[in-house]
Amino acid sequence: MQKIYHQLNAQKWPILFWGFFSFVTFFLLIELAPKPQKIPHLDKIQHAIIFTILTLSAAMAWKPHRYWLAAALILYGASTELFQGLFTVTRQASVYDWLADCVGIAIGLLIFALYKKIPRNKP
Repeated sequence: MQKIYHQLNAQKWPILFWGFFSFVTFFLLIELAPKPQKIPHLDKIQHAIIFTILTLSAAMAWKPHRYWLAAALILYGASTELFQGLFTVTRQASVYDWLADCVGIAIGLLIFALYKKIPRNKP
């Protein structure tokens, strides 16, 4: 029974990753009306948080491949910025947004590394 639980638990991470990935892709590429920001650099913080979550869910889903996945997410972040500049009217490509994505990826890898070091009681 314990083995089935761990198997089901492991199967949720790819689903969570792909669901969040689809959600992020949709919202990064839709047209948005410009609005003034009340908090300076809030969009950079949002980018970092989004990519932290993407990286953590990818690392949990495919642990042995986390560095390749991080590299793929770096390219994904760059491509979404490029696509925003090419295919939207109200949004523009930003190197700073992409750098915030990269910071989020690094934070995600760091959190995952710290998570792996937590001692676990094995039944």
